[in-house]
Amino acid sequence: MKTLFAALTFSALALLARADFDLGTHGVLHLTEPTGWKIESRETPGQGYGIAIAAPDSTDKALISVHYLPAPKPIDRAKIDAQLTAFSQRFVDLSVEKKVVLKPYKLRQGYGVYTLFTDASLVGKPAKANDYKVAVSGMIQLNESTQILVTQATDDPSGANFAALQKVVEALRISPPAKP
Repeated sequence: MKTLFAALTFSALALLARADFDLGTHGVLHLTEPTGWKIESRETPGQGYGIAIAAPDSTDKALISVHYLPAPKPIDRAKIDAQLTAFSQRFVDLSVEKKVVLKPYKLRQGYGVYTLFTDASLVGKPAKANDYKVAVSGMIQLNESTQILVTQATDDPSGANFAALQKVVEALRISPPAKP
C-alpha cells in the first residue's frame, strides 16, 4: 500500500541503534531489537518519539510513534478500539478485507489492538520494492501517559520478518522514569 506507507519517511530519521528511549517524566520505553535490523529514531521534544524499524532485506518495515498524552488517562480498551476502528475506515474500500477486524496485541504491559489490510489492487502481483501488499495499523497504551501508534508494511503477513516485527511491538514496555 504505497499511499498508506508513503507518509512514513524513514530517511529523515537520525540513526540510533539503541533499545531504550528516555521519555522523561513518562518513563523509559524499552524496545527489543531484532539482530541485524535497521532502527532509526527521532525525538520531538515534549511530544514523543518516532522509531522506524526495517528488516535487513527491506521486505518489512514498521513505524512506532510514541505520543505523550496531555494529561494522564487510565487505559480505556473500548476507547482504543473505537479510535483505531474510526482511523482505519479510510482503508476499508481499497482492501480485500472490506471491513475493520481488530486483533489484540499480546502485550506484556497495557492494552493494544491492530488491524490488517491487504491492498486489493496488488493481489496476485509480484512483490515490488516499497509497494507493500499488506498494511497494519495498531494502537497501544502501555501506561497512563503515553499512546503508541504502529504502522507496519509487508508483502507476507505469514512470513518470518512480519512475525519478528510483531514480537518487537508486543515486547514494548515502559518502566518508571529514571530518578535524578
